[in-house]
Amino acid sequence: RDIHGGASGCGTSAAVLATHFLPMLTAGKIKSILLLSTGALMSPSSVMQGHNILGIAPAVRIARE
Repeated sequence: RDIHGGASGCGTSAAVLATHFLPMLTAGKIKSILLLSTGALMSPSSVMQGHNILGIAPAVRIARE
């Protein structure tokens, strides 16, 4: 069922992390990664009522020893 759930930001972040940055980390080209993915917590009813659209930005640090 199509519910227009979004998630393009988290999918893109995961794809770029897995295909570009993790290989660089494992090869020793970089020591640490700070991944900060942003997104909007949109609700159609909130928007129609004139409420603010909340944002979220989880951060994850991945480092090698």
